[in-house]
This record gives sequence, structure tokens and C-alpha cells, in this order.
Amino acid sequence: MTPSRTPLLAFLPPLLALLALHGCGGSPSSSDGAPLQASVRVMERGALRAQVDQAWIDGHAPAFAWGQGRGWRLRSFFSDRWTKPGFELRVSGATGDAVVFPDPGTRRDGREPVLIVNLKGEALVTLADADGNTDSFHGRGGARKRSGDDSPRVVGVRRIELLASAGERRAGGGGHAKPPSEPVVLRVTGLTDGATLSAADLGALKTWPVTDDQGTPRGVQAWDLRDVAATLGGDQVLAVVDKAGARTALDPVLWADASKRPTLRLNRRGAWKMQWLGPNGAPLWDLPSAGDVVALELRAP
Repeated sequence: MTPSRTPLLAFLPPLLALLALHGCGGSPSSSDGAPLQASVRVMERGALRAQVDQAWIDGHAPAFAWGQGRGWRLRSFFSDRWTKPGFELRVSGATGDAVVFPDPGTRRDGREPVLIVNLKGEALVTLADADGNTDSFHGRGGARKRSGDDSPRVVGVRRIELLASAGERRAGGGGHAKPPSEPVVLRVTGLTDGATLSAADLGALKTWPVTDDQGTPRGVQAWDLRDVAATLGGDQVLAVVDKAGARTALDPVLWADASKRPTLRLNRRGAWKMQWLGPNGAPLWDLPSAGDVVALELRAP
């Protein structure tokens, strides 16, 4: 009886899998995992910088890749504010909890914030060195979750935003704000063609204080978009549109949730911003926001 022989090709898949797991970091590769579970909004001071979805991932080569995922350096998403003092990176996960990376342009032990998509399709943000190693010290902790990993980490990321730090916001923006200008007159669609809305039109409406995460007033007032819609004769603001033409929808379920307040306010440049606030006036960072708003889409009653 002739002994059975296993074809050499049968050993190739497990061999390749072992080679893919050879190190913590590595050069960019095209290794694929599961599709991205949920898109990630990347914002800078209220303006959308990128919508990271599967199409974005397919079109942007990673800065590094290894057997457990692919990574992009977050500094590549932002303007030179990334390296300026007084800014922080706020990263929110699916639960709404946020982790703050202060002064993200200042490296810690040679590491910087990175966006990683693992083989499960989860988006996470942590710190990595120039080679993509996420360990505090090479070979410790990191993606293997052994002791020694002290990196801040957010798994299931939904939102990444570069903001002036809380101290800079209280101090008036640290000199980064542009000189005030006349507020933009908003276009209003969905009701009467050619309708507009100015700050003066909102003068009689109640305003609500915006606070920091601890509930301390920031000296900023905002209008409730529910009141704005009612004043204009609409039933709901369906979406806002920014000056680049990007449309940010307002979820009807959130609109009906009394614990969340959709607001519209003016910044120091006279530009409009839409943002969701919680019961104490603190921003809900995990919910969509939009800066440089130029138009409101209303639904008729």
C-alpha cells in the first residue's frame, strides 16, 4: 500500500499566517481583515477633515501594517494646529466615553497617536512609535495586552476631534481665533424658496449656556434648534450644510430625545456651528457636529 502524501501547497496557508505575525510593527502591506465595523468622523475644531469608512481605507495606504491590522498616523489628518501648544485630541468610542490626548504633537517616549483598524474591523486609537509598535517598550504590552502597556487606548472609535484645550477655550482660544466678522446669513430649505435666517432673527429666542465636561459655563450661548425650527414654521431640522457642501443629518430619534439638545451657535469668527449638548450643557462629543454651517434643511409640519 502506498503511503498518502500531503501536497506541499497544503502547508502554504498556515506558513504564510505565521510569517504575517512575525512582529509588532512593520511596513505597509495590503493584508485584509474584516470590513470596518463603523465609520469614524475626523474633525478639527468643528470642521470635518475625513470620514473614515471602508472606501476611505481602500483608497489610503496605511503608514504601517502587520499581522494584526493596519495603522495611519493621526497627524496626517490635521493642519499645523496639531503641533501647536494648547490643543488636545479627543477620541470617543461607541459608548460615548472620551479619552483626551493633550498636546498630541508632542511625542511621548517617541510615540504619537495613531488610528488602527484590526483584523476584526474595529477602529482603535492608541500611541505607536515610528515603526508602528504600540508597546511602551518594544516587546511588552501593546496589542498582545501583556503587562507593561500603559498606552491610552480607545477601542470602537467613532469620533476623533482636534480641539483647543479646555484651558485655552476658557482663555479665549489662545490667540488662534480669527478676527470677528459679520455672522453668515443662513439659507433655509424645505419650506419657502429663498428663505434665510440671521442672528437678529433669533434675538427673541431663549439661549442655553454651553459648559465644559465638568459643567462649568464657557461663556458661550446657543439656540435650541427645536425652537429655531418652530420659529421658521418647520417640524424638524433634518440636516445642516457647511460651506464645503458637506451635509450633516440630525437623527429623528435623537431629535425626539429630551435629554439631548441640538443647538446652533456663533463662534468668535461669526461662523455658525451645530452641536448636540447634554442636560448640563456639555457637548456630546460622540454625536455629529458641524462647523461653518451655511444652510438648514427643514421638514414641513
